[in-house]
Amino acid sequence: MEFVVGFEAGSKVLRVSMDGIVTEQTLVELTAEVRRLFESQTPDVLLVDLSGVTGFEISSEVVRLIARAPSPLPEEIVRVIVAPQGHIYGITRMFQCYADGNRPNVYVVKSLEEAYAYLGWALAS
Repeated sequence: MEFVVGFEAGSKVLRVSMDGIVTEQTLVELTAEVRRLFESQTPDVLLVDLSGVTGFEISSEVVRLIARAPSPLPEEIVRVIVAPQGHIYGITRMFQCYADGNRPNVYVVKSLEEAYAYLGWALAS
């Protein structure tokens, strides 16, 4: 599993792109990296692109536990997850449903175009 995290200063978007198989260890490492970036940046949006993910080796129970745990990010941060693959879309929707109480700004879409449309931006060419 590889992930890339970057901050788009002009649009105040913290963007995460993931490729390969997502594991619990991947999520631990990713969470640490996002927290580190939040110490020096103030994004309005966290955009997580799972388009390159080929597998998700995390149980439904772990997804529920993570979703119900306190968020490491401020509540007002909009979190958009792009999950074009059917099974990964389903898992991320489950996360969204369970996270509603402590992460009210989670949205799951199937493409980057949908993500940018949701956010009111034009997809850059």
